[in-house]
Amino acid sequence: MTSTGGSSDRAEHRREKVRALCRQLAAEVARIAPPGLGMRDEAWRIVADSSDQLFDLLSRWESTGDAALLDEIDRAYGEVVGAWKIAARSFRMESGAAV
Repeated sequence: MTSTGGSSDRAEHRREKVRALCRQLAAEVARIAPPGLGMRDEAWRIVADSSDQLFDLLSRWESTGDAALLDEIDRAYGEVVGAWKIAARSFRMESGAAV
């Protein structure tokens, strides 16, 4: 009898890690973003490329468990946070609020 429990357990562990990282990212963006930012198309255009790259990397890592992707995920996460900071700064400047 062949057991796949170990492989299944590792895959579930990776899925939970991805969910936790997404919750962490959402909390970080909530701290960065002023109210109303997420309703602006321009904000989503600013973060689109970096977000797409991060979620593609997370999906690949979740599927494969390839540890070589972890550094890329870390870098992409930072780029997403940076993009949200740019979007927030742009929003504040447009609305006349202090940066």
